[in-house]
Amino acid sequence: MAWLSCCLWPAGVAQAGESLTLDSVIAASLAHQPVMAAARAQTRAASETQAAARHGLFPQLSLNAGEVFASTQDGIPDFVAANGAREFSAQAVLDQALYDPRMYAALAAARAQAAFTRFAALRTRLSVALAAAQAFYALRSREASVRILQSALDQATQLLTDTRNAYAAGLRARLDLVRAEAQVSAAGAAVATARVERDTAAYLLSLMTGQDPLPPLAPPRPLSADLALPDEARLREAALAQRPELEMARADEALSRARLADARAARAPRVSVQAAYGWDTLATPSGRNQGWMAGLSLRVPIFSWGRLQERESAARLRVRAAQAQRSAVELGIDAQMKRAWGSAQAALTAFRASRELVQQNADVYRMSQEGYAAGRLSSLELALARRDWVQSQLRQEQARFDLRLGLAELDLITGALPAQGVEMR
Repeated sequence: MAWLSCCLWPAGVAQAGESLTLDSVIAASLAHQPVMAAARAQTRAASETQAAARHGLFPQLSLNAGEVFASTQDGIPDFVAANGAREFSAQAVLDQALYDPRMYAALAAARAQAAFTRFAALRTRLSVALAAAQAFYALRSREASVRILQSALDQATQLLTDTRNAYAAGLRARLDLVRAEAQVSAAGAAVATARVERDTAAYLLSLMTGQDPLPPLAPPRPLSADLALPDEARLREAALAQRPELEMARADEALSRARLADARAARAPRVSVQAAYGWDTLATPSGRNQGWMAGLSLRVPIFSWGRLQERESAARLRVRAAQAQRSAVELGIDAQMKRAWGSAQAALTAFRASRELVQQNADVYRMSQEGYAAGRLSSLELALARRDWVQSQLRQEQARFDLRLGLAELDLITGALPAQGVEMR
């Protein structure tokens, strides 16, 4: 698959002075998060293990050397294994497996483990990208909330000033002044709360990217009025074809099959050849007492009290468990995709509804301001109109956050990183 060739090493990290975009936040997070370094190290370790298993099929050359001293009586060694009072050995030994099913099973297991680790690293990459997108959109949403609430505070402060002047001139009642003061206090508390939430979101994004202080966020691109979600059936097909969890389940199934093959191979014969060249002498090593030897060895298990059969039976059950787990992963991906698509669709519906509601509440607030200035409406009616307008803006911002994050999650479910294209949908 082409997507498997994507590099685990991040690129495109934002430089100092540049504004943060979704792309740069994800790239910085992939470069900074220790879990990614761990995933890369595990991937390399599994690759080295696979190479080691493959190289085990090649001829193995070793050097055996030693010098043994034994006690003797009348020139006869006291030990049966001893050939003399002093024995010197130095040989180059070549071993080659001619037929060893367990070595082939070990290679298959190492290959499956390497695939599992590689796809686990891809899953980690997608998880980090999702966390980065959540932190990025959370900060953007909190900043927008601060702007909305600060604007409401500015308006409430201006209203308080106008009401004080009108009260001094005898045009407003004491109740209007008290209400205006209460509205300023409530708006100030809302702004203070929103700033704490914004600072918290900024700190979390800084932890994700390793950037302190954070560059400013790039201005958001407006969402298209005719925005539509990707086709659900196409997303489901892509998710089932490219999701790392499914590939991990397949690799785990291949690993269990390799272990079954190893259990069966333990009952099969093994044939190898060994050749040695060098010295094995009681005299001083010289060119005259060098020698060589070569031979074939055959090893066949005969009786093990059922141990090998029980290992094979257990391995066969693990294969069945891995097959069932793969089916469970497929169902889980299908369900996850359905939930994500449904959430994105709900967010899109809420966002479309919020656009119209914000405009309606803005018109109501404008007319309420005019009515209050003309003395036709009370300060309570004006306060309620402002509250509805501010709340509708906050709900619209929440719907925008949910929609953009939902679009990013749809990309991630298909095994792809969310890109800046999410911003332009």
